[in-house]
Formats: sequence, structure tokens, C-alpha cells
Amino acid sequence: MGEYMPVGEHSEHEVPFEDLVCEVWSAMAEFAALDVRTQSAWADVWGRATANRGQPPEVPGVDWSRQWVLFVATGVRPSTGYRVEIRRLVRRDRVIHVYAVETVPPPGSVTGCAITHPMHAVTMPQEPDDVSFEFHFAREVPEL
Repeated sequence: MGEYMPVGEHSEHEVPFEDLVCEVWSAMAEFAALDVRTQSAWADVWGRATANRGQPPEVPGVDWSRQWVLFVATGVRPSTGYRVEIRRLVRRDRVIHVYAVETVPPPGSVTGCAITHPMHAVTMPQEPDDVSFEFHFAREVPEL
């Protein structure tokens, strides 16, 4: 049973999560912000994310009886020095807010000449099926 909440009051709490994979050499050419709730959906996302590999790596393991995956990708970036990271999950009522940050190279910094495709995937505890996700993105430019 749900917790009693008087009308007009909202429930809010942090949701724990664990890193699953974080890298910059994915094949995700388009922006993506996904909640993945099944093994087959995760295999599909992973297949697309690693399609640039001659020998695709094994799909990272997830305990689907108790976990879901959240996945973000920035799409194409023009050089090294870019990264994306899910930093915080907050549940407000029936919505889980996913806060992700893209780190970009500072102006004037030296970067490698390579096209990158940053991505980050985390696992989180399963929630009731009626929960929805809202993704929020910010950019961060570190100082030189």
C-alpha cells in the first residue's frame, strides 16, 4: 500500500543508482534519454550504442527482477573532451527526475581530433509501472 499523503503535499526523495557504463566512443549519433525496463529493450539499446565495434562487447548485466536502466547519450561531438553523466535521480510523486550533465571542453583547451559520442547508463531500483521519467540536462564547462 502507498503511504498516506494529505492533499496538496508532495512526496520527494532521492533515488539510488549505480553506474553501469560510461564512455565517449559509442555509436549513438543522435541524442538519447531513455528509461529501459526490459532485457530485450536494453539489448537493443546496447546493440545500437556499440554498433561501431567490430566485435560488440557483451551486454552489461542487469538484474531485471529488481532493476531498470536509465541511458543518456549526447550524439555526435566534434572532438575529445566531452562527457555525459547522470548525476542525480529525484522522485517527486509519480515522476522520477533524471539530472544529467554534459561536460564540454573549456574554450582554448587542447582536445584530440576525433569524433566522439558520449553515453552513460545507470541502474536503479524498479518502481511501480505507473512512474514516468523526466530528463533534465545541463552543460558544465570546467575551468582551465
